[in-house]
Amino acid sequence: MSRRDPRRPDRGPLRRDVGLDLLRCKWRAEEVSHAVPNTAVSAGVVAKVFEENVEVLRAIMGEHGWPGHTLVGEEAAQFAWHIAYYCPDIDLQTEALRLLEGAVRAGTAAPEHHTRLAERVGDLSGRRKP
Repeated sequence: MSRRDPRRPDRGPLRRDVGLDLLRCKWRAEEVSHAVPNTAVSAGVVAKVFEENVEVLRAIMGEHGWPGHTLVGEEAAQFAWHIAYYCPDIDLQTEALRLLEGAVRAGTAAPEHHTRLAERVGDLSGRRKP
């Protein structure tokens, strides 16, 4: 489902360059996960690419806040959420959750992304009860 900001009809993302950075991360992750056989070495390569993707997201969040669909486009926003969700750094996840909450309130991010990340952060930090 496409979410359009009614204040910006049919204009595309505000920062295509930032969206492209996220999409490059996605493409690289897909390339690595499909190109290397499932071994301990390949797991290390995949982990390194994921670490690089986390650093890209960290930089984007520091400069732009949450990269929601209005800022970067639907596909890039979805991958930003994917990085935050699977990131092993609870501090980054907590910051992403804070920024994502504001973006949802502003209508620039998917509410389900906030809900699922909040559940994940709660699970990982022990604050959510089963």
